[in-house]
Amino acid sequence: MKSKRESNARFRLVLTLGLAVVLPALTLILVNFQHVKSIQRDKKVEALIHRDFQYLLSISAKKMAGKAYQLTEQVRDGFPADTDSDDEKRRKLDEIVSKNPWFTHVFLYDSKKGIILQPRHDPESEKEGSTSAKMYSGWFGLEGPVLCEQLRKRSKPIMWYAGESDRGSGPVYLSTAIFSFPELGRDRIVLGGASFDPAYLKDKFFPKLLEEVTSQNFTNDPEQLNEQGFHELMPSEVIQHPDQRLAMMVYPADAFKAEPDRPMATSASWGNGKPEVSYKLDGPFSGLALGIKFQGTTAE
Repeated sequence: MKSKRESNARFRLVLTLGLAVVLPALTLILVNFQHVKSIQRDKKVEALIHRDFQYLLSISAKKMAGKAYQLTEQVRDGFPADTDSDDEKRRKLDEIVSKNPWFTHVFLYDSKKGIILQPRHDPESEKEGSTSAKMYSGWFGLEGPVLCEQLRKRSKPIMWYAGESDRGSGPVYLSTAIFSFPELGRDRIVLGGASFDPAYLKDKFFPKLLEEVTSQNFTNDPEQLNEQGFHELMPSEVIQHPDQRLAMMVYPADAFKAEPDRPMATSASWGNGKPEVSYKLDGPFSGLALGIKFQGTTAE
């Protein structure tokens, strides 16, 4: 009987010790499992937000490019006729830069007559215009026929020459539209162009468009979204958070490196930090990138 009681005591002790070890271990496993599931759920939400960010950036990039094309096409429509005299062509080009101060210069190249470049009436534009005229003349003299042929194949006969350039005050971003005149015969090598003012792009063009996008009050109301013109922007998670302010920036990002710490323009709500999602621009703004994040927090 004594031996039996001792055996039962040892069994109860082993059982107690076993439960003391096993139960906490099972609890820990269960807690860890629930934590992993929570992380998976949070990562899915984060991924959805990043997807929406990417979608919004692509729409914003199209909006910026569309605005650049619009301004260029308006200028192109005012270019001189082929039958105008040289003096009349200069007068019309001068009128274009006077009425469109966001361009530093416009030009008209004819392989038979050379180039007419009309800068804006300020010392810096006039100085750069003289240098640009020589560059365009040499370039178009060599590749004018090829450029005209490429432009004929496009739905919009416009191409872009864009990138950063060093000036005395530091690097600036230049974007020049080059276009052909489809109404002229294929035997004519005639090109026009307009160069955006870097200060206008940095101080007005980009900041204004960034504020237009980030100031939207994203909701689930289709009528409100349609009225604001953003009915297709946010397909899932971000649209569920109308109290969350978006922040965006434009910064240099060429083929070799990205420099978000050197922004060209930011929305007023940007603050500090780097973008969570980025989108490389092309066309009118090749060499730049568009970045986005939440103000004061992260999707993670």
